[in-house]
Amino acid sequence: MRIVTFYSYKGGVGRTLACANFGIYLAKTGQKVVLADMDFEAPGLDSKFFDATTTNIGNGILDQISAFQQGAPLPGLSPMPIALTEEVARSGGMLQLIPAGNYGAPDKYYESLSNIDWNKLLRTEDGLSFWFDLISRIKAQFNPDVLVIDSRTGITEIGGLCTQVLPDTVLLLSSTSPESMAGTRRMYEIIRNSRVVKEIRGKRPPVDLRVVLTRVPRQDNQEIFDRRMKLRLNLEVPRLYYLFADSQLATEEYLAMNSSAGGAKSILSDYVELFATLNPEDTADYLKSRLGLFREGLTLRKEAESRRVIQELLTLFPRTEVYLEAARYYRLVKESDDAIKNYLRYLKDAPSNKEIILELAEVCVAAPAATVSEQGESVVRHLSTLGPASMDTQTLSLFCALAVSPEQRQLIVAAIEDDPAKLTAQGYRVILFRALGELEQWEKLAASATDLDLKDVATQRILAKAYAKIHAPDKALQILHRLPVRDPIDALPIMEIFYELRADVDQETIRKAIQENRHLAAYLNHYGRVGFDHPAFARRDDRDFKSWFRGLATDKNVG
Repeated sequence: MRIVTFYSYKGGVGRTLACANFGIYLAKTGQKVVLADMDFEAPGLDSKFFDATTTNIGNGILDQISAFQQGAPLPGLSPMPIALTEEVARSGGMLQLIPAGNYGAPDKYYESLSNIDWNKLLRTEDGLSFWFDLISRIKAQFNPDVLVIDSRTGITEIGGLCTQVLPDTVLLLSSTSPESMAGTRRMYEIIRNSRVVKEIRGKRPPVDLRVVLTRVPRQDNQEIFDRRMKLRLNLEVPRLYYLFADSQLATEEYLAMNSSAGGAKSILSDYVELFATLNPEDTADYLKSRLGLFREGLTLRKEAESRRVIQELLTLFPRTEVYLEAARYYRLVKESDDAIKNYLRYLKDAPSNKEIILELAEVCVAAPAATVSEQGESVVRHLSTLGPASMDTQTLSLFCALAVSPEQRQLIVAAIEDDPAKLTAQGYRVILFRALGELEQWEKLAASATDLDLKDVATQRILAKAYAKIHAPDKALQILHRLPVRDPIDALPIMEIFYELRADVDQETIRKAIQENRHLAAYLNHYGRVGFDHPAFARRDDRDFKSWFRGLATDKNVG
């Protein structure tokens, strides 16, 4: 059983709240945990879990102390069980709390507190034996993996017991105020250097000390801020930990470990980053069990509950196997954005897994283009490891759509041209023409065209542009007059081709060609009627084209 103490020199730094969250975290990672409230002057660890109407404190550590001092039999330990979700409980997690005492009856509680003989309790052999016996009884009765102590503030004798004699690890929580940092520094040095503590601990290892700065604003440049805080603290610590300010905590207290993770960096992620360093146990078997339970319950539980569970697992275990489970879950419920993000998280740690890259490709193929483009650079980097020559038409089309460099596009062209079967397959030819167009290899594109290519609308548009670029207006116009236009946005790339033809044909010919394509004329008329606030039009930065296009769209002889 490990013993971890949460201590702060000053109050108001979120120590008890962090202690409560740590207990939940450990339980949710498969640990059996007992929390002990040893802040006797200001008890209240139980209030983080229960409100006044549900709290039922029988006895606590103060009752143990009173019986010891009076020479009476020690009462039984009766901790308060804290409810956990079914998945956590079935996977071995447990959380119980031993309160300081029944402070709901303040007269009796504070009378008992005032009668404590701290000298006997903390400075005699019998007193220290009482504490070690209490720890042994907790271990024997509950067999916890971790005992977590919420200690009193300040430099006190009971604080010394909680931070120097009993624990394996101590978290020193501090604000950035000079007083709080000076007190934290003093306690750090006392715990590290006390001769008396070393004698009492005997052969036990030195206390593992962690300094945690709390409720400071989140920083744009964490590295610079960290250096500055280390200089102010003036301690040789290997690392400072942070629990940054949380806007929600400014107005109401809540247990972050029982909430869902938000998209932005939050105190929940701060807690997990800190707590993970205090949980050295191998959680592989526990995690395997939790993931198995998640899969088993997919058809039984409500979708909202499945979302909560997978988000909890992502929060507690930012590991490859959880990323993959989440990716496949979000793929199943057709939430491509979250699926892609988690596939990419997985591939960051396992970049050579071609099976998963293909899964990612399948999700991207089915996802809206805007969703994929947000992660396009990362997606295309992983797709490139497959090699364009081994891709099917859907994957290669996706790769072509996301490719950003001439080298990538040239690989696509080579993959198709080097394979006679692909070179004659319509699906691959569409991709070939698209890649050649992106490479602006207009002469090669036009020379490669066959009658078969003219049966595909996307290829027709690329070919028309190629003919315009190589100054073959008759061939371009032959295609343009029959191109279908299904949406106003389709009109813009076609009008760009007409714009290219200005050097070879007069305005009247262009106007006539537009009139011959009744679909194009109708949508051009649409632009003239509704204006030019369509995002696709607004994104174009060619002023001359925009001016020319507006003129045609408002020309009453067109459309």
